[in-house]
Amino acid sequence: MTMKLIMTTTMALFCSGVAFAQADKTAEYPELLAQIEASGDYAPKFPFQIQLGLPDNVSNVQTWTGGPWQPAGSDGFLAAKGIHFVDGRGQRRRLLGTNICFSGCFPESKADADAVAAALARFGINSVRMHYVHHAYPPKREYSSPDSFIEPVQLDQFDYLIHQLQKHGIYIYMQLNIARKFGAAAGFENADQLPWYNNGLDHFEPRMIALQKKFHRDFMTHVNPYSGRAYKDDPGIATLEIANENSIVNAWYSSKYDLPNLPEPYGSLFRGLWNDWLAKKYASTDAMKTAWQMVNVDLGDEMIADGAMATDVKNAEGTTWGFQQDGGSVSTWDVFDAPAGDTGPARFARLTVDKIGFTPNMPQFYRGNLAVRKDQPYTLSFKLRVEKPAPLAVRLSQDHNPWHVAGFSTRITNATSAWQDYRYTFLANMDDDAVRLVFANFTPGVIDIADVSFRPGARFTWPAGVALEQRGVPLPKDGELGLFPRCVEDFTAFLHDIENSYYQDLYSHLKNDIGVRQLVAGTQLQYGFSSVQARMDYCDNHNYWNHPAFPVKAWDSNHWYLNNTALVNNLQTLPGRTLASLANARVHGKPLTVSEYDHPNTNFYSAEGNLILTANAAFQDWAGFYQFAWTHSRAYVRDAIPPTFDMCSANAKLAHLPACYAMFVRGDVQAGPVTTAYALPSRLSGEVTAVARAKNARAVGRPENEDNMGLALAFFSGQHITENGPLQMPAGIRVVDSWKSLSDAQRAMFDQKCILNDTGELVWDYQQNDGGFFTVDTPNTKAFTGFVRGRRFEFTGLSIIPGKNRLDWFSLSLTNSTPPASRTGDANAIAPGRYLLAATGLNHNSNALVRAIGGDRIAVSKFYGGSNGEAPILAEGISADLVLKGVAPTRVQAFALDGNGERMQAVVIKADGESSLIRISPEYKTLWYEIQVQ
Repeated sequence: MTMKLIMTTTMALFCSGVAFAQADKTAEYPELLAQIEASGDYAPKFPFQIQLGLPDNVSNVQTWTGGPWQPAGSDGFLAAKGIHFVDGRGQRRRLLGTNICFSGCFPESKADADAVAAALARFGINSVRMHYVHHAYPPKREYSSPDSFIEPVQLDQFDYLIHQLQKHGIYIYMQLNIARKFGAAAGFENADQLPWYNNGLDHFEPRMIALQKKFHRDFMTHVNPYSGRAYKDDPGIATLEIANENSIVNAWYSSKYDLPNLPEPYGSLFRGLWNDWLAKKYASTDAMKTAWQMVNVDLGDEMIADGAMATDVKNAEGTTWGFQQDGGSVSTWDVFDAPAGDTGPARFARLTVDKIGFTPNMPQFYRGNLAVRKDQPYTLSFKLRVEKPAPLAVRLSQDHNPWHVAGFSTRITNATSAWQDYRYTFLANMDDDAVRLVFANFTPGVIDIADVSFRPGARFTWPAGVALEQRGVPLPKDGELGLFPRCVEDFTAFLHDIENSYYQDLYSHLKNDIGVRQLVAGTQLQYGFSSVQARMDYCDNHNYWNHPAFPVKAWDSNHWYLNNTALVNNLQTLPGRTLASLANARVHGKPLTVSEYDHPNTNFYSAEGNLILTANAAFQDWAGFYQFAWTHSRAYVRDAIPPTFDMCSANAKLAHLPACYAMFVRGDVQAGPVTTAYALPSRLSGEVTAVARAKNARAVGRPENEDNMGLALAFFSGQHITENGPLQMPAGIRVVDSWKSLSDAQRAMFDQKCILNDTGELVWDYQQNDGGFFTVDTPNTKAFTGFVRGRRFEFTGLSIIPGKNRLDWFSLSLTNSTPPASRTGDANAIAPGRYLLAATGLNHNSNALVRAIGGDRIAVSKFYGGSNGEAPILAEGISADLVLKGVAPTRVQAFALDGNGERMQAVVIKADGESSLIRISPEYKTLWYEIQVQ
């Protein structure tokens, strides 16, 4: 609880007597690409760019068996049948998609729209998610209505792109609310103080809801002049998403949105709804207080004896005060006596933060050597002032892995240059003898901290005159009512009801009032309650590997970095649960799409992402997977690789897209369940309790025994919403509700660091430190991505013997474009057909400067002296021998392909006993090959 400030001071007094060093902006960071070239005798890289369009060759999936595609929607609207999407003929449809974003949704010319649609179809992309369609476009131009309906010129461009995509067999995934800024132009008071994109607030503010409904009607009843159909009547539009990453639950528990401090009149509206909800549940204030078990516990002994800074705690022997930094932060701290005449604290710690580290969490000022007991109350207090008003975070967390918050975390937004008192009461959520008090998430400047106290116990006095009968119960912010778990659970249930009402209302409006026939999702799983999203037609989710970080401001092109690690090495670690968390969060019985997933292009190992994800998506039998993204602009054709996500010129990703299409859409990877299915029990009461205790929306759908989450990739996985009724599984499938229920042999895979999926087609091996690899072994598609480490890799009918490559890592996919309808002869040999072979390693732009900035972090941004480079793209040719087992050389032909997929030159086929050996190498100056097997 924030108290009235007890003294004032001037900025001159605040800064008196203390000088601080400026950050050194001239630090040099090693250049990785130069180090790699100097580390061995490698064949030169060569210019290579995969071209777009629809060539008549093996690189175009429209030439494969079953192509070309019919226009999207030719067989009627898609519907949900169990966990699948089916068309009007009842045929299964899987959607392999990408995102087109921002101005990319509005091509300037019809030729551009034709070209991008053809390029997507060429690589097997059969769905596009239109992302940020109505976000600030056109730039610096007023919209024709305050509801941000698309400006007419842009709308025509959008309509034509939609029509061209559908003509090429590409379904549309349409967003309805992404970055909808209801601001001053629309008559909203204090618009400059509203939450980011109005998230959370737009769930209950009546006029915002009305404007969303208006947009839905205007947009979905709009007739596309190129098809002659209203969008609501267009079967080529497959799916609708009500709101992107938007949940009032997530918004409340995330400091980014600051819902506890809404400006007026929105704050009063929110409190009023809270009191109305309480009034329905409780007969009186006394009944509510009794239910919340509001008891006082006398304060115990002080746990931070040196909190007054009475001695020089910085240099005292055995001090547990510290200032933790990483390789990117520049900060110092010291302890000072107050100037003469200062009526504030006698001594204080001064933190001088010159530069934030690689994450906003660094640096952090902390006091260690604390212990807490679960469900016991504690009181924390301190004094604080800052040189310049800026937010900061305070929390109690474990002083060891996994660094979980121990029951208290807050964001202070009202600190000024005058001393202020802060006091919080909370309940610990764990037993732990090693926790630390942390001050962090600073902005550059000077921060003073004094009189820090931490004591067991809590004294709480119900505010005088505050009563439920007068609708006066405050929101349970940090401290205050947030001390009481039953109150927080009530509030979390209240948030659930708002979220559920919002999505049910807009769903009904779309379906019943407007009459849309498309499948409708709410928002992404793990942003709010799974039980809410399970009431939609399908569920959606997002995740990323090594998403770029922006230490100062979001999407700052001059100051950002990312981790340069490979997912294949990280299944067992917290960040490596990227894929496992997607599998665990899916809702059994509902179709699942993952509409955003990617590995950033600058990451050396980015080619692994789509290969691993689509293989697992096929096994987990998802309805759709969407790479993020094809483009964020109208630059549909580029001659250099963008630094973050755009795939339209990213060779290492494009080369393997046809294999991704084969594994997922064509169904080369067998879907589960086969023998075993994991079903995490989930019910609304449990969701409410989990979110309330963790104070984090992502507590929903998380298993308690998270250490075994990687097993989700071995078995058909998800959560069972018990309110949805009995779990429907095919006969003969063993269903487990805990990883502990698996057999010893099944659980041993995790301990042995080799995950074999339930069909035996997918293997994730990470037994060697920093030497992980992932393989796909099916009759018509085989794939490898990972580290070599002197090994030979065996598949059914195929051996891969890698040569010398720069990273000792590469990705390879081999896909039969003309698989036989039935097999005769040796089932262990490669089948006859026309194969596309893709092999990729290190790809980057000319003159790129990739800086190593500490740990596994790399940067091409200007701040670190990096550069993304320019055209042409330079590619590494992969060296490897491929042995086609039991196939005589007379039956095999192979050709190196150019950027268009056309044959450049023949590859020599050698005999290897009774098998054929194909040696690919940098001399062919290509990333892909065509192999003909008779």
